[in-house]
Formats: sequence, C-alpha cells, structure tokens
Amino acid sequence: MLTFSPLRDKQIPGNIEGIILGGGFPEIFAEQMSANKSMLNSLKTAVESGLPCYAECGGLMVMTKGLKLLSGESFPMAGIVPGYAEMTNQLQHFGYCKVESSSFGEIRGHEFHYSHWTGESEHANLWEVTRHSTGKSRREGYRTSNLHASYVHLYFPQASSLICEIFNLFPD
Repeated sequence: MLTFSPLRDKQIPGNIEGIILGGGFPEIFAEQMSANKSMLNSLKTAVESGLPCYAECGGLMVMTKGLKLLSGESFPMAGIVPGYAEMTNQLQHFGYCKVESSSFGEIRGHEFHYSHWTGESEHANLWEVTRHSTGKSRREGYRTSNLHASYVHLYFPQASSLICEIFNLFPD
C-alpha cells in the first residue's frame, strides 16, 4: 500500500492498482485542495483512464465538480462526479444504514455529514440506502465502471465482495 496527500503531493503515486479516498473533512482544506490543481487533474486522469477508485464521504466530495462552503465560496474539485458538494448548517444524514446492492445484497454502514451532493436526485445510480432508525430510503452514490463514490461509510468485513469487485481482486 502506498499513501499520498491530496494536499501536499502533486499527483497520485505511479504504478498503483487503485485509489481509496476515505472520509474526512475536505471543507476545512477546500482552498488548499482546490489550489493543488495538479493533484486534482491527476485524480481525474487516473479515474477517467480506468483506474479503480473507492471514494467514501469526504472522498465523494473531492470527486465532485466543486465544494461550496457556508460562506458562499466555491472551490473546484476533481470534477469526476457530476454536481457539487454543498455544506449545510445542519446534519444531512446521520446514523446506521443499510445499502441494497443488486450484486451483493445488503451491506451495513453509517453516514455522518453536513453536506449534500447536488447531483444526487439526478445522478445517484449506486444503490438504495435505508436508514436504520426510520426505515426511509433514498437513491444514493455514484458509480461508473471503475468508480464507486458514496457518502456511506461501509462496514468493510461485510463489504469484502464489493471491495474485491471494485479493485478487480477476484481470483482468475
């Protein structure tokens, strides 16, 4: 495993087989991340070239066209996921949930975010997320043949088949 910093490094490492962009708080570093255009271009080029990528919560936010802060400032991001991540004054989704994947059935996870993805109503194509506490569901996440981007923090032991599919880790 190789690590890299979207803040300090100029590009993703070479000779990698996939990218994992975990959660975090990109809104705190929005200006600095946006200024690192070579990294954002490197991410975009890699994903558009077919490199597998798992982007979770903050990772999803970095993959959008841009990040809009509460101050009204907007900062360009990687531009891979259609729409923007917009910060809000209140928690958007919080708590345990389950996702329904046609390929892998039910997978547990949780959400905790003060932003929403403006492209969700039009472009969400990944799965149905159901809140554990209320039973309410919504379409969520964005997927291409090699990109898996979602606000949901998956419970990895239960999601191993999905992770293996994303990174083409199934044995021949």
